[in-house]
Amino acid sequence: MTDQPVYVVAQPARQPYSGICIAGMVVGIVALSGCEWIPFGGVIIAAVAIVLSALGMQRAQRENKSGRGMAIAGLCTGLVAAVGAIILTIVFLVALASVGAVTTYDTCIQNNPTTWTTVC
Repeated sequence: MTDQPVYVVAQPARQPYSGICIAGMVVGIVALSGCEWIPFGGVIIAAVAIVLSALGMQRAQRENKSGRGMAIAGLCTGLVAAVGAIILTIVFLVALASVGAVTTYDTCIQNNPTTWTTVC
């Protein structure tokens, strides 16, 4: 046996991920994946994703943790989901208002007092 020196290369320590960054990304993906179809809930979930991602970016920078990319992804998905949810909420409210303009059951009975059972 030869007495050759053994070289050990130390791996740099990996920075821990910020939990808020991960949470912002997950909530952003959930908001984008279909919660925008819930008229008011989609806006709320997208807002939570935006807030979590913004807080995660600040905390990752302040505490020198990794996860800033995940927070940016959460912020982008949250913003896209928010725009979609706001548009669909406006469409929902317009549709709801137009349904209110349709003759209701009571006015149908008042306008057709003798044939309301077949008309209404």
